[in-house]
Amino acid sequence: MLVAFEGIDGAGKTTQLRLLEERARRQGLRVASLSFPRYTETVFGRCVAAYLRGEFGPLTAVPARSAALLFAGDRLESLELLSHLATESDLLLLDRYVASNLAHQGARLAGREREMFLTWLAHLEYEVFGLPRPTLTLYLRLPPAVASRLLAERAQQQSASGGRDIHEEDASYLARCAEVYEELASSQVDSPWETISCVDEQGRLCPREEIQSRVWSLLERYRSS
Repeated sequence: MLVAFEGIDGAGKTTQLRLLEERARRQGLRVASLSFPRYTETVFGRCVAAYLRGEFGPLTAVPARSAALLFAGDRLESLELLSHLATESDLLLLDRYVASNLAHQGARLAGREREMFLTWLAHLEYEVFGLPRPTLTLYLRLPPAVASRLLAERAQQQSASGGRDIHEEDASYLARCAEVYEELASSQVDSPWETISCVDEQGRLCPREEIQSRVWSLLERYRSS
């Protein structure tokens, strides 16, 4: 079973993946995980890291398709490992996957141009490159305003190592990413999608344990179906 965690920056994907990984192992499942991009493990991953540091110029200087090819290339380089882990595990958890590329690069386009881009990129990664489709995509929904605040706090803590990347620096871009994620979740673009809100009705962040409980319930439902 291949489960992808998706959501805008700051949504807690890595935290929820780790909590699920620990819980599934306690239940006796064989669990593996991968995080994309693989910044230091692949040639394309290192290019992605340089792009996010702004070494190729500002966000507007790099065409969406060019940036998308870097992220897609990182997964193509990882395909053999991905296939091996999927075969050897009961549960393979992915921190970002194809949908992240669709959302982050699709956010830079609008209207018909965005629609054509999303179709092209999904075809490239799944059909041309042959990446496996997720069994389930868990979309952690977080309001962009909350995400921006969390990212600003994180950037202050990480200032010694470079702070935020060029995707995180633009609040309006973050909002557009959230918009595309909503479109992807609504269309169930590449697999069944389940949406988990990270805030309560008053807009307060939910405890991570509460979110994890919902994650586990959804996993159990799909495993038993």
